[in-house]
Amino acid sequence: MKKIILIVTLAHFLLFFQGFIFSKKNLKVENIKQKSELVIKIGSKPKKQSLSNLNTKNNNETVPIKKTVKKNNKSKIKNNKKLEKIRKKEKKEESENKKENENHIKEKNTQNNSPELPSNISRIQGDGLLANSSKGIEYEIIREFSPKYPKKAQFLRLKKTITIKVRFLVGNSGLIKKIEFLSEKNSLGFEEEIKIALKKWKFKPIFYKNEPIEVYFQKNFTFKPQ
Repeated sequence: MKKIILIVTLAHFLLFFQGFIFSKKNLKVENIKQKSELVIKIGSKPKKQSLSNLNTKNNNETVPIKKTVKKNNKSKIKNNKKLEKIRKKEKKEESENKKENENHIKEKNTQNNSPELPSNISRIQGDGLLANSSKGIEYEIIREFSPKYPKKAQFLRLKKTITIKVRFLVGNSGLIKKIEFLSEKNSLGFEEEIKIALKKWKFKPIFYKNEPIEVYFQKNFTFKPQ
């Protein structure tokens, strides 16, 4: 019996001893884990976030202000670039329109080769000018003849003073090109005598600002009985 009791006590002692050693090992492992966690916490500093760097939303979500500012800046830059492109296009169009207007004016000036013409002067086909009246135009008559009293009127013993208004065109050569009668027609031969006289007339070639010009003249021819 004594041997059995000793064996049981020894077994209990061994079990107790093993449990004691196992508990010490667990304590050492836990201490090592705690130390490592402390080292990790000490080595890694926590990130600081201030309230000024956060933009709170209505749904209690926080969004960094820097990201929103960057997005706004990007959109502003894009809008500014678009505006610059539009302004450049407008400037180009304006410059092109100005050039076109200048070229158009130059073409007109090259065609005219002269300043603005008076109201009584116009440009005809070619390089010449045409004046509807002699107003403001210098001219010189080289040869002039007055019409004779027609023989028909003399035969009929007409003793009236008759005035006939005539419009005639002087060409670039100085000769009469065209004759128009503005008074009522007369069958006594006055118009024929005027035509005969005007065909003998001669003008010095007329120029307006160094350009040849054809000029219309008006004249009243008066016939007195002899």
